[in-house]
Amino acid sequence: MIPFKYKGYTITVEGVITPSTNSVKFSFDNGMDSNTHILKLNTDDDKKWHNVVNKLKNSVNARLLYLQQRQ
Repeated sequence: MIPFKYKGYTITVEGVITPSTNSVKFSFDNGMDSNTHILKLNTDDDKKWHNVVNKLKNSVNARLLYLQQRQ
């Protein structure tokens, strides 16, 4: 998957997403805040690229909400 930017973070996925993939490692970084997570892909619907992108964006949004609540 090609790295992309979302809300100032560069999101990269390590590995490929195929029908036999159960999980994929991804990271997002904005230069000051770096995070690495594992995304579980349980169903065939989860493995569709647009659903993966939405899950990655949700992870960034959750991180931003967490950082906002800590202030």
